[in-house]
Amino acid sequence: MKQLTVLMLSLSIFALAVFPVFSSGRSEEPENGTGYSVFVSIPPQKYFVEKIGGDHVSVRTMVLPGRSPATYDPSPSQVIALGKSRVFFTIGVAFEAAFLPGIRDKADSLLIVDTSEGIKKRMLEHHLHEGEDDGHDEDEGETIDPHVWMSPVLVMKQAETIYRTLVSLDPENEADYAAGYNELISELENLDSVLELDLAPFRGKTLFVFHPSFGYFTDRYGMRQLAIETGGKEPSAAELEEVIGHARENDVKIVFVQPEFSRQSADAIARAVGGMVIVLNPLAEDYIDNMYMISENVRKAY
Repeated sequence: MKQLTVLMLSLSIFALAVFPVFSSGRSEEPENGTGYSVFVSIPPQKYFVEKIGGDHVSVRTMVLPGRSPATYDPSPSQVIALGKSRVFFTIGVAFEAAFLPGIRDKADSLLIVDTSEGIKKRMLEHHLHEGEDDGHDEDEGETIDPHVWMSPVLVMKQAETIYRTLVSLDPENEADYAAGYNELISELENLDSVLELDLAPFRGKTLFVFHPSFGYFTDRYGMRQLAIETGGKEPSAAELEEVIGHARENDVKIVFVQPEFSRQSADAIARAVGGMVIVLNPLAEDYIDNMYMISENVRKAY
């Protein structure tokens, strides 16, 4: 798998080297609108950038719907389009680690901005399997949790980075960017207030998930997550029994899975505890409505 990933990445960088990159940083065929071309890594970022940038930006997403940011390989056509863009807003997901060095070497005019910069990262609760490398930094067997968009408070910090970047690229439209930024912040503050109130009765509860994407969410609202997946792998029979035991102790009847992952283990746990599996998508583009839906499903789970 690692050899295949390297091959795909090499092909993508080769495409960038062979096809010319416009010095203006503008895409020939923007994905939407008439604004200058902007790339983001994952769909929720598209919502943030479009909210702030409005008609001044045309936003494309690198990780396509239904795909995992941990294993994604950008296509050659995406790399070519990226090379013609003004800015690429990254967020710290796994595929970026292998992808960004080659892009920096080949696309000199592309501004790359890490929207997670300045955010204190949490560590994933599991330990890596021996000899496994999932693309994250390691600290005594732990891995950095990249899912910083799962806390509305942390999204506010990301929004400020996006706003300042767009203003630096296009100062003439600063007033429009400020209006979009303020509107997004208002939405996020309201979202955070509602979720804090709605989830207050469940402080201390455990959220059972397949992939550990909800750590910043559970940290913010006083819960904890227990992931079925460990180190990117399905659990062993012994680990599965342990998770089932925790589910029974906590009277858990709902296990949450993401659409891009297998639900086999989650189904086994749900059957064992007489519960059910619900699909949640942390990568949904419509961020605000999706976070309300996640909160509602957590409330139903308890």
